[in-house]
Amino acid sequence: MPKRSLMLVGGGVKIAFQAGVLQVWLDEAGIEFDHGDAVSAACFNLAMWTQGMSGRRLGDPVAHSGICGDQFLVL
Repeated sequence: MPKRSLMLVGGGVKIAFQAGVLQVWLDEAGIEFDHGDAVSAACFNLAMWTQGMSGRRLGDPVAHSGICGDQFLVL
């Protein structure tokens, strides 16, 4: 069976959008990853994922931080 890797790119505010995508992939779509790697600010998302946090838990701090203003929507 093929392995699936999660590769996260850094870039400041981009990690807020990553958190929303991870929420959908991990919780709603049920996608599982065998390996993960990240660069720069994305290491925060990777660290939470490796600790077993759900996608919803990953997105919660970002949704309430005001990073993206009123435009951010947790899916």
